[in-house]
Amino acid sequence: MRVFLVQTAHGLSAPSGGYRSNLGFLRQLRSYGHAVAQSCYAFDVEIDESATKAKAKGIDPEIQHLPGLDLGKDPQTGLERYVPVTKFIDEDGIHNLAISRTFWKFYQSEERSEDQKAYLEVTYIPPRPVDLSSGC
Repeated sequence: MRVFLVQTAHGLSAPSGGYRSNLGFLRQLRSYGHAVAQSCYAFDVEIDESATKAKAKGIDPEIQHLPGLDLGKDPQTGLERYVPVTKFIDEDGIHNLAISRTFWKFYQSEERSEDQKAYLEVTYIPPRPVDLSSGC
């Protein structure tokens, strides 16, 4: 089986339970001999650290700088917007297609805020008060 996971967390470390779960899932599938890969966001320094760990385990990270994403000119500044993309193998043998985290500096803050609210907005339901007078 071949699996390609789209990772939405930022960075190559495991900052959240969802990211760790996804990574554990890929590692387990890999251990069964399946071909696994993921797209992710990463800074160059994170890719370099991952490559160093892979080399320490005897894995060739096969780092490749692919043609990046051309987002065209910024309508407000007129500056070109280019986002690097790097392909590499990490220390678990997982193939990664890393979109540079610099992508976010080109993403309009108003749009980003609305998207983040859509992902993160949670309705808070306060706990029910406990009635201690009834002995329960």
